[in-house]
Amino acid sequence: MDGADATHDLLVHLEGLNTARRTARYLVGWMITDLDEQAVARLPATAWTDSLDQDGDLQPG
Repeated sequence: MDGADATHDLLVHLEGLNTARRTARYLVGWMITDLDEQAVARLPATAWTDSLDQDGDLQPG
């Protein structure tokens, strides 16, 4: 799954899959490397749009 699917409810569900005989393993997120930072820096300003916070309000910046 990509990051957009990583909601709190999903993580609670995944944890609920664990039993005494089975462990669900999953990964959420990754470390951003210098190469990632360089790629982001090359994006034109027109590639960016405003984002929303959890309440649906515009995030500053």
